[in-house]
Amino acid sequence: MRQLPRPEYPRPQFVRPGWMNLNGTWQFEIDHGASGRARGLIDGAYSREITVPFCPESRLSGVEYKDFMAAVWYRRTFTLPEEAQGKRVLLVDADLRCSTLARRYRFTYAQRENAGLAQHLAGMCELQDVVYRTNLPGAFILPAGHEVLNSMQLLASYRYGEMMDALRDEFDIVLVDSPPAGLIVDAIEIARYCDGAVIVVEYNRGRVQDVADVAANLAKTGCKVLGAVMNGVNLKSFRNRKYYYRSERYSAYYHHYGGTDADAEPEAEDK
Repeated sequence: MRQLPRPEYPRPQFVRPGWMNLNGTWQFEIDHGASGRARGLIDGAYSREITVPFCPESRLSGVEYKDFMAAVWYRRTFTLPEEAQGKRVLLVDADLRCSTLARRYRFTYAQRENAGLAQHLAGMCELQDVVYRTNLPGAFILPAGHEVLNSMQLLASYRYGEMMDALRDEFDIVLVDSPPAGLIVDAIEIARYCDGAVIVVEYNRGRVQDVADVAANLAKTGCKVLGAVMNGVNLKSFRNRKYYYRSERYSAYYHHYGGTDADAEPEAEDK
């Protein structure tokens, strides 16, 4: 039997029970034209295999491809252990000012009134009225509901803490999606009731100092920073080493509270 590569937990300081090591042999394909979706690679056959967790440039991966790769595809099928099956997972949309989850996942309400988190925190409905079952087994969602301007007041209320305690008892995993933590203080208030946080940074949209400040503010709440995810990476743009911060979703709030483009820090070039 082939030995599992790197069987140890990847973050020893944040070991959690019930984790599953997916290191080993995966199907792998190099997508030089970044056209894999159009070519049907989601369900199509892959011509290579790779040993995870090693990167494709590494000899240990079994690929050792050192030229530029516009995109790569990984795939593996696995069976969840019995103790991991039947879990109840809830996604809480806590971006009460400018939610995008409802549009992104295109879910519809069984009733005309799209009540959600904001309405529950305002005392307009009970918690069971705003937790919706999805078409995925064991998956539920608590939408933001109608957008509000007094989001901080609602999130800082006693009802939010009581709600999170109730959700801990009802669900095995509760995921909370917050607004951007750099401009809006709501995320820091949300973190007070979370066990851990994953910072999502969009490529070319945040400075190192901005991310460090967010991590420090989260740590002050007692919420562990578990790590970070960088999304929206365009590998072809790596030659452009300019980094800047901008949030289209929240730029309106920034200008509303007196900010101007002249107040923003100048772009910093990484040399």
